[in-house]
Amino acid sequence: MTFTCYEALRLLVADFDVLGNMLAVEISKHDVACMYSTYKTTPSGACTGACIGSQCRGMPDGTRSRIIVEWDMDPFSLEVAYSQVSVFQSCLKDSFNDWTNMHVAQGFSWRPGSVSFRTLDVNGPASVVVEKGPTLDVSPSAIRAIQVPFHVPAGVDVEIGTLAGTVVVELEPGDYTVLFEHGRCHDSRMWCKFRFVPGTTAPRVVRRDEELSPGEDLLMDAQPAAP
Repeated sequence: MTFTCYEALRLLVADFDVLGNMLAVEISKHDVACMYSTYKTTPSGACTGACIGSQCRGMPDGTRSRIIVEWDMDPFSLEVAYSQVSVFQSCLKDSFNDWTNMHVAQGFSWRPGSVSFRTLDVNGPASVVVEKGPTLDVSPSAIRAIQVPFHVPAGVDVEIGTLAGTVVVELEPGDYTVLFEHGRCHDSRMWCKFRFVPGTTAPRVVRRDEELSPGEDLLMDAQPAAP
């Protein structure tokens, strides 16, 4: 996006503020990033717009500015069942996947529209965070991290959950990479983070613990679990 002055950028940011989203703004000169900041938006838009506007003040007209909007859902809890947590298109008749020994070893079971990730515990509560962001950076506290491609058709919601219950996530249609991060809280309870990054990348076990032993070629051909 190109703006003729900092006021235009401030007003655009204010429009986003009512969503309560996280905003990342990159200001570039000659296609080289010279300022990158993130701001927690506010209902009024005044604080965020003023902060970004101040940083843009004095920049020449036509300076190229790129805005990345990230939303963060409120954290929620899921009851893990059968060592898995899943992401799937709501339109699927049979949402969850079967697991072979190879799936267990690599830590996930994937087919188009549905992916299940192996959890640290067989069952128990897990704190869940869902994000949409521009990068595939992994948290230092994650014990496991796996990324897989995921497609969201137009008019179809996405659900995240287990056999004990799911939560609906609304996403713009398109191709994403889902980054699944998994670890433990200070009290040993499990936590899971799902980040939807626009664009498709190859499946990869980014970080593994001693329970995982993925092969050189990952298995991307799961079957639906029997109802």
